Amino acid sequence: MLSSTQQGADDPLIVGLIKIGFAEIGNSEVRFRETFLSESLRAIDGHLGSHEILLGNKIDVNELQHEKIDSTVAAVIRRVIDADERISEPILNERLRMFVLDIAFFRRHAVDTGVLGRTQDGAMYWLAAS
Repeated sequence: MLSSTQQGADDPLIVGLIKIGFAEIGNSEVRFRETFLSESLRAIDGHLGSHEILLGNKIDVNELQHEKIDSTVAAVIRRVIDADERISEPILNERLRMFVLDIAFFRRHAVDTGVLGRTQDGAMYWLAAS
């Protein structure tokens, strides 16, 4: 159990964990979703093939084939942020940290390729219209 629903409903961290599918509410408590990791790996594996992430390692952009960088960045970003969500840079960084080594590269590349939108000051991020 991560928290009781009474505590979790007001905690932005718990709300964020629920939004990304990491946690769920049940029986008056917030708990880890056991299928989160396998679902995440399947989604990312669809773009990477049998890659190191299946062994528990984080994605290293330097080890990706050049032609797979854009699709890999897009797949990871779409997994860590919902279509209707606006999140701060620190929250985006924490979510990316679960999957990638170079957080700044993935974040910036997603903006540069139009996968993510961001405020001019870089404080808030959202999925761009596809």
